[in-house]
Amino acid sequence: METREAVERMNFYAAKSRKFVFAFDFEKHEALFLSDDMDNKQLLFEIKGRGNAPCSSSYAECLRAKADLEIKNCDQKHYYEAFAKVQGGLQRGDSFLCNLTTKTKIQLNLSLEELFHCCNAPYKLCVPNRFVCFSPESFIRTKNNMIYTFPMKGTINADLPDAERLLISDEKELREHFTIVDLMRNDLNMVSRNVSVEKFRYVERIDTIGGGILQTSSLISGHLPCDWQHNVGNMVFSLLPAGSISGAPKSETVNLIQQAEKEPRGFYTGVFGYFDGRDLEMTEFLETLRVQEGELLSPHIHNKRMHYTSPKVQSFDLASIDVPLQYRSGIVKCSVVYSDKILDIKFSRYAPRPIHKLKVVECNTIDYHLKYADRRELNALRELRGECDDVLIVKNGFVTDTSFSNVVFRQDDLLFTPDTFLLNGCKRQELINKGRIEERKISLDDIKSYQCCYLINAMLDIEDNPFDVEIVF
Repeated sequence: METREAVERMNFYAAKSRKFVFAFDFEKHEALFLSDDMDNKQLLFEIKGRGNAPCSSSYAECLRAKADLEIKNCDQKHYYEAFAKVQGGLQRGDSFLCNLTTKTKIQLNLSLEELFHCCNAPYKLCVPNRFVCFSPESFIRTKNNMIYTFPMKGTINADLPDAERLLISDEKELREHFTIVDLMRNDLNMVSRNVSVEKFRYVERIDTIGGGILQTSSLISGHLPCDWQHNVGNMVFSLLPAGSISGAPKSETVNLIQQAEKEPRGFYTGVFGYFDGRDLEMTEFLETLRVQEGELLSPHIHNKRMHYTSPKVQSFDLASIDVPLQYRSGIVKCSVVYSDKILDIKFSRYAPRPIHKLKVVECNTIDYHLKYADRRELNALRELRGECDDVLIVKNGFVTDTSFSNVVFRQDDLLFTPDTFLLNGCKRQELINKGRIEERKISLDDIKSYQCCYLINAMLDIEDNPFDVEIVF
């Protein structure tokens, strides 16, 4: 499909709140498009465990056990010539960050479709008999008329001694990261306003079959116009190719890449995405329930929130969840992931993390009014905790939540919780309904007037707070 046709279809379907998958090649010459009214198995996709080609875990394990992969040597002569071409461009000032790639032959005893099913990655796309791709990271996503990007530059072997410090202090990695953040900030300025770098260079871990790696990422956000869905195709197309797999300045660097690599990349280092009827990239939600001695606590409150968040799952009753025999003693966490259907239910033993100190951090753009499964914004703020155990998030001068809980303050014999919360947690609602806590607007300056702070969520009640929590400004 021509790219112009794909852009127009994206605009049309998004304006009607219809779901679709799309892809653009690196050169922006070819596109793929699959809408919710097209039964086309010639394009297989999976995003965070959901797609149009379900596969049992046993079949995927069988394929992984069968897989025999051999990596051949690349064409070194071609690579050295391309490398020299890029070096010349860098020295001339045509580019100051360039992503050079080269083809590497492999020998594999699986079909592309089988490889798609056996690969464990959050983002996967396959056109049978043509190509398969998978990635651990997203390019852009949207939520509540905000656009986010998470540029990544800088990696290190996680098993190296003192790996995180080595990565953070590496000047070459720092310079690359500055460059890509500046590029992506400028790109977002083309499609949104009030663009800001909310979190610069935080460390994440990715586990691969070759071992763990640490990477540095940043969080950049911008405010989209209220009618952005009507132009979603134009918006995505204007941001291509992605800066992290091209370089800066983008247009000059793409020309340099084409001169050096001498052939089109095609869909390799292109982008693909999913529009869920509301946002780019699938929006998943999470309910966390406490299981105590085999009993699910307060499922009716969690049902109410889940059914409000996604009316399509109203037929599912959380109280009907069968707790496995091995989890019917002690305190257990039940995690339910859903979108327009239940996607996953997991159980795990609960071990509360001790919280002694909260670091006050300010963020006026954070939004978490629904319990999203994607916690990257919260995790980025948590990275600002320094020597403390977690953060206390302040928005527009008023106290909200920690990165994982609501908060309650004690003043003499009375208990108050901020009415400026990020998420109206189920435990919070329960305690308000019982009259144990009251809502109150609590500013940053008000904190010092309270004697104690408690953390509450589905797994934590006020009585479960064994420590006096110190708040650090």
